[in-house]
Amino acid sequence: MARTTSTYTLCLPSHVTFQSHHGGWTFHGPLGSLTLDIAHMDPHGCIAWHYTEHALTIIGTTPALVGLWRGRLASIIHGITRGHSVMLYLRGIGYRAQVRDEYIYLKVGTSHDIMYRLPQGIRVYTPDPTCIVLFGVDRGQITQIAASLTHLRPPSAYQSKGIYYAHGVHYRRKTGKRK
Repeated sequence: MARTTSTYTLCLPSHVTFQSHHGGWTFHGPLGSLTLDIAHMDPHGCIAWHYTEHALTIIGTTPALVGLWRGRLASIIHGITRGHSVMLYLRGIGYRAQVRDEYIYLKVGTSHDIMYRLPQGIRVYTPDPTCIVLFGVDRGQITQIAASLTHLRPPSAYQSKGIYYAHGVHYRRKTGKRK
């Protein structure tokens, strides 16, 4: 049985450059730079690469593997050109957030304020006290921070209190005990 290969060509914007180094690539864009460790993510060498100045071709053994790499590279290019953002809402009486220096101060119904330290390269905005907007170039880092903040006060199915994602997640409200 013959082996089939799958290919995908990803066109790079003119303001995106990348450098190849041993075991990985570094992409540079207007918002920052990200490094992709190819040797760690593909230890068996199932993917081959061919790149020119404005295009990157992915050649793989299966379409699923090529699609995985295409999505990862598209996320990197989107992050360094336009950035990724996640919006969170705080619902509850007295729930509010405030940003000072590299910390987010949360009042979410506990006996003390919660201080969450932000990693380097992440920007946080609070348009109003019950809304948090996270912005950065690395999508994985942004979503991990959003998950960590949501874990501090998870959404309650009975009382509609907690830290909620603004888009993409549907929260089901349950009815309480009836007589």
